This record gives sequence, C-alpha cells and structure tokens, in this order.
Amino acid sequence: MARVRGALPKGFQGKRYPDVMFVLREAAIPWAEALRDAVRGIIDGTPGKVGLRSVTAGRGTVYFATIEGIGEVVIRAYRHGGIFGKIFGTRFWSPWRFFSELAITERARDAGITRLEPLGIAYRDSRWGTRGFWITRRLKGAENLHAFMLSHAPMPHLVDQVASTIAAMHAAGISHADLTIQNLLVTTDPFEVSVIDFDKAVYRPTIEPEERMRQLRRLDRSLLKWAPPESLWRNPWVRMRFAVAYSKLALDIRPLMKKYLRQFRWHVLRYQLGWAIQRFPSRKDVL
Repeated sequence: MARVRGALPKGFQGKRYPDVMFVLREAAIPWAEALRDAVRGIIDGTPGKVGLRSVTAGRGTVYFATIEGIGEVVIRAYRHGGIFGKIFGTRFWSPWRFFSELAITERARDAGITRLEPLGIAYRDSRWGTRGFWITRRLKGAENLHAFMLSHAPMPHLVDQVASTIAAMHAAGISHADLTIQNLLVTTDPFEVSVIDFDKAVYRPTIEPEERMRQLRRLDRSLLKWAPPESLWRNPWVRMRFAVAYSKLALDIRPLMKKYLRQFRWHVLRYQLGWAIQRFPSRKDVL
C-alpha cells in the first residue's frame, strides 16, 4: 500500500491499513475501523454482510451505513463516465481526483456554499489502477432540488436562494463541472441551498463570464428536462428573476444573461432536439 499522496486539507490526516488507505477528518479517526469494514464490504462485493444499504444514483451506486458515534454515512465509489466508464469502470491512474474533490469541498464549506460534511476519502492501489471512495456524513432533512420540487409547493424565494448560492460559488473561484438540479440540496430547517458533487470541479482565482454562463445553461437545461409541469421554473418570468438575483453578485455577466434570455426559445428547441436524439432507439435496441 502506497503512502498518502497529495496535500491534505486542514483538519484531515491519513490512516493506513494493509488493504486500504484513508484520508479522514480528524474527528472521524476513532471510527476508522468501522469505515474500513464498510469500504471492504463494497470492494469485496458483499455490502449487505456489513449492513450497507444501496441505491442507484448517477453513474453508479451509493451506499448508506449507520455507524455508532457518527450517525448515517454515505459512501460513493468513484467511477468514470461516458466511454471511459465502459473501458475503465472504477479504475483510476492515481488518487489525485479524490484528493481534489476533498480540497474543493472544504473550500466550498469555508465559503458557506455547502453544508455537506465530508468525512474523507478511501482508496486502494493495485496493479490494475486505483479505486476510490468518497465518504460523507448524511445531511439530515436534505433533498436534491428535483425531489424538493416534487414534494413541496412552489416557492418563489427558492429561485433567489439557488441563484445567490451559485453566484457565491463562482465568486469563491469554484467552477463546477456538473451543475444540475440533482447536485443542489435543499434543507428547510434552516432553509438553505447547498451545492454538492465537486468531483472534477476546479478552483480558479477568476472564472470568466463565458464559463459561468455555460454552467448556468447546464443548470437551466436540467431544470427544463426534470422540473415538474407545475413548477415555477417553467415560467419565463422565473428566468428573469434568477438572472436578476445572480447578477446582483456578478454584474459582468449581465450582457450574456440578456443574450441568453433573448434567444431562450431557440435554446429550448436545441435542448429538445438533443433529448429526442437520446431517446431514439439505436440499431442494437431495434434488433
């Protein structure tokens, strides 16, 4: 087993076992053995034997464990997406990506952008590559924005909260690689919006308006695809409200916002065409 590689965020330390390496929040070190058993259950393909529950989410499976002294813990195995996922699956060249998400998430916590508390990462080296696991404490009473919209009446002030949270993230220099409604958590006590899943996110002292606008369009595309029919997000005035709330913290993006709103219907047509192509059965499906 290799030594811990990469700079550790403040308040974290390495914990090495013969079969798996951890980088854990110092407060979680006393429960390293229990976390090791949970991770080993995933690696060995026997999560049920160590009391893990699983759900399919995103690219793969998310596991839940209840650990005395910590509470409910969420463990997500790192996995490549797209064509790389079909080739490499959960194998990576190094744990650099895992360290990066940990560092960016801690930066987001310091900036008040997320309430999610990472407990650390685990990884295992072999001749075939490195497998990694992201470990967090489960945020009680939180739902992703999609689930929240399905279970709550429309809330106009939620639009402002989402916009200001994302603007604060960009102001803190965090460029999110996958800004969707599945990666925004809403809590009601207190009422807050948190950004999650900083896998492949990067820190830049300054994020150019064009890059920020691409991420906002990514979010808008997911809202158009997944928001329920009665959602406020389907009303044109909500996009104007979102743009006003966001640009209060980022005046330089206003020209791009105005251009996007003027051309909005053409963007919608393009999105719908893309979704239709994705739904179109392939030759393999037909045969």
